[in-house]
Amino acid sequence: VENLVAKAGYSRATFFRLFGSFSKFQLSAYRFLARMAVEEYEAVISEMTLNPHQLSEVTLSVVYSSHAAIPNPVFQSMVSRFPNEPASFFHSEPENLAKVIHAYVQKHKHLGYAHFTEKELAHVLQVLDHDIFSQRTNPEAKFPCRDQAKRLRKMFLGFIKA
Repeated sequence: VENLVAKAGYSRATFFRLFGSFSKFQLSAYRFLARMAVEEYEAVISEMTLNPHQLSEVTLSVVYSSHAAIPNPVFQSMVSRFPNEPASFFHSEPENLAKVIHAYVQKHKHLGYAHFTEKELAHVLQVLDHDIFSQRTNPEAKFPCRDQAKRLRKMFLGFIKA
């Protein structure tokens, strides 16, 4: 905390008033990065015309790389400080990502997208996110994992393609 407060130019008291604890700071930063990934994703796909195969590639690349951007030891340390919380506690972005993707698909239905609701899509994204979360929190599993990324991409494509 001392190094962080010094670099940020905060006093220790201000840091703890804003965040409460280092664990809560880590969680806030993690959630902030997830929100930024969704905003960047929206900006990128809004300028593209993507068929379901292409959208699944871009989507899973962004989702998976946003997870991989946080080193696993840092992620596991953060999660361990909130031992009774489900994956959804850490990730609030599947619903926001679903809004972005659903709006995109509605605009580009003619490219071969399946019909689905935003709520159904949010559920699928939560399942994919939970799969990644489980892989990251399992000390015996490897993350990032190329096989997992391929499997999730296929699952997502199977849902969005007509």
